Amino acid sequence: KKPKKEKEPELGNVKLIGIAGLVKEAQFSVGLGESVVVGRSSECNICLQDVPHAKAIEDNEQLEKHFRTVSRKHMRLTYHANDNIEIEDLSSNGLFLDGKRIEGKTTISDLVRRPYELKLGTTETFSLDWWKLVPKSSVKMVQVMVKREPEPEEEAPKKETGTIGEEF
Repeated sequence: KKPKKEKEPELGNVKLIGIAGLVKEAQFSVGLGESVVVGRSSECNICLQDVPHAKAIEDNEQLEKHFRTVSRKHMRLTYHANDNIEIEDLSSNGLFLDGKRIEGKTTISDLVRRPYELKLGTTETFSLDWWKLVPKSSVKMVQVMVKREPEPEEEAPKKETGTIGEEF
């Protein structure tokens, strides 16, 4: 009998997908071994003031008012392994995972199987999900021949002819 080969862990990225607030439709990816800080400060790896919906607001006062419950450095997300994603609350207004406030650090061990909702303050909400990466070696490459139709030649504009002084 051959010894059972241990299954290699699947490769993937942690995805933050904006679902509510100004972060709606914004997407961020965190790779294995990476640690990112999320907040409204430009010093953060993921600065919420840089998302398209926030950039569309030209009035700084209005933008600050919207992000009033998001701290400059609101949270840290560290992707240690597929079954070890650490989330740390760095904020004063709260970080909520599936509606429950996180105190300090928490570890997610089943992100590969199900997404979570992550809310920063009172409005900015992300879906926290895991996206499988497909190794290049397992992607079948296919060479395709494409037949192209020849470009139609442009006809020179027709010139009207006539004799000077003669009516057409």
